[in-house]
Amino acid sequence: MKISDPKDRGVPYPLKNLIKDIWQKSGNKKENLIYGTILRILGDTAQLYPAYGIALLITKLTSKTATTQNVLVIIFLCILAYILRYTCLYFAKKNIYNLAQFIWLSTEKKMLSILIAKDSAWHEKEGSGVKIKRIERGSLGYKDVLYAFVNNYIETIVSFIGMPFILYKLNPQIGLATGMFIIVYFTISKYLQKKCIAAAHEFNVQEDLLSGQVFETVNHIRTIRVLNIGKKIIEKVNVYISSMLGVARKRIFAFQFRTHFMATFSQVFKVFTILFLAYSVINGRYEVGFIVLFISYFDKIWEIVRELTDISQDMVVARQSIARMYDLIGKDMAEDKGTQEFPKTWSNLSVNDLTFYYGENVALKNVSFNVKRGEKIGIVGLSGAGKSTLFKLLIKERDDYEGNIKIDNVNIIDIKRESFYKKVSIVLQDTEVFNFSLKENIIISDINKKPDEKIIEKAIVVSHVKDFIHKLQNGINTVIGEKGVKLSGGERQRLGIARAIYKEPEILLLDEATSHLDLESEEKIQDSLKKFFKGVTAIVIAHRLTTIKEMDKIIVFEDGKIKEQGSFDELMSKKGRFNELWNKQLI
Repeated sequence: MKISDPKDRGVPYPLKNLIKDIWQKSGNKKENLIYGTILRILGDTAQLYPAYGIALLITKLTSKTATTQNVLVIIFLCILAYILRYTCLYFAKKNIYNLAQFIWLSTEKKMLSILIAKDSAWHEKEGSGVKIKRIERGSLGYKDVLYAFVNNYIETIVSFIGMPFILYKLNPQIGLATGMFIIVYFTISKYLQKKCIAAAHEFNVQEDLLSGQVFETVNHIRTIRVLNIGKKIIEKVNVYISSMLGVARKRIFAFQFRTHFMATFSQVFKVFTILFLAYSVINGRYEVGFIVLFISYFDKIWEIVRELTDISQDMVVARQSIARMYDLIGKDMAEDKGTQEFPKTWSNLSVNDLTFYYGENVALKNVSFNVKRGEKIGIVGLSGAGKSTLFKLLIKERDDYEGNIKIDNVNIIDIKRESFYKKVSIVLQDTEVFNFSLKENIIISDINKKPDEKIIEKAIVVSHVKDFIHKLQNGINTVIGEKGVKLSGGERQRLGIARAIYKEPEILLLDEATSHLDLESEEKIQDSLKKFFKGVTAIVIAHRLTTIKEMDKIIVFEDGKIKEQGSFDELMSKKGRFNELWNKQLI
């Protein structure tokens, strides 16, 4: 799905693109937009009559041509207009408000889905706090735009067309003058708004940086406290605040100058027009009722203009926020490049001439190896050897590499993300834990199947999660806190292994999955994993070499290349790099 590209920075989000996007995002609620718009137009059109009716009544009364019947008819029509106005207004807002809430929340959900789909290379470009702030404000921008549409913009259009038209019918000169005033007003206003947009954009950028820092501070509050670096963080926040205050002054001046200049221009026009009409009434050219009608209409126009001026800053911010949200995620909202299903009856996973760079630094260089279905492969090497980089590529975290990784003859880049992860289970070095129950944290690994108690039991037994369940207040149904604060590092890793087991994958990838376990716990899990390994193909990155002793093949990495590979006995008999690493670890 392609999104609109806000190319022109003078216009934060082109109006035609904004209208198109709102229409698309309305989905099956398009009738809310249609009905709400029609009802608001009807209500605002009805609102034009009362001022005209009162002016007509004054004219008749001052000229002594009024009759009881005429007065009653005018009063009845005014009351009817007010009833129609506020009835239509109620249902118009009800429809548009419901639509605004729907688009706001569905956009936020969509953006979250896009974040999940983005690869690691993309996520490394921007801090989490900045991303969250931009998406939150962008999705809220749609709500703000729709609220302004039903509360202000429809009324503005109806009034700015209807009122000059009625005045023109009564007096062409005044009608044309009022129409010209509106045109000149918005021409000047649009020119001044460009400076407001530039100032608002600059402020948004600075606010995103500050919000991002605040988020990162709260997210890492424990680390900040134990390292006693709170003062350093506050110093950085102060830099952002100082910068924001400077930009805020520019923004305030731009918007306030526009507001007061346009107010002065409007009131000067009103005073001169009233003076002209008063002079004409004295000379018998107009009735007193026409002055009343002009003042009523102009005051209404000015009221609307003031409201538009008041919300103009919010609209600039809203449209700018939508544009920045789309700038963040890029033009292509569909991150998954895969089009094929994971092969059903595959027999071989192959890595061919794999080369990967972090900037100009090579992380992997011409790496090639094969894994037959059912084989167990161990990956070892010192820190920085390329093990974790290889892992990222195997699990489709990055696809900006040279060479290829294939399942039989299908490149994993070409496999649909959902199809790939149905067959592949991953245990990371640091297991992320959600603020759900322990059970929910396990079964979340496979949302495509109905929770199976037998498989859950198998997962908690094999992973030795069962060893600590009794410590939790509500057992497996205990909510374990944000980031798993109620679990130790080793317990979180056992949870990660339980997730992988519950998923019943065809391929299991483990990245130093037992590094946080003590030796006794690791021995228990290694013994249990042997049973689990019988039904899967496993690739294990290991820090402790004892973890991969019984693997079918061990691959030794050094400086981004394969130094040697073979079974444990073969590598030990070679007296090479693996033998050296093994002996050093045992000392």
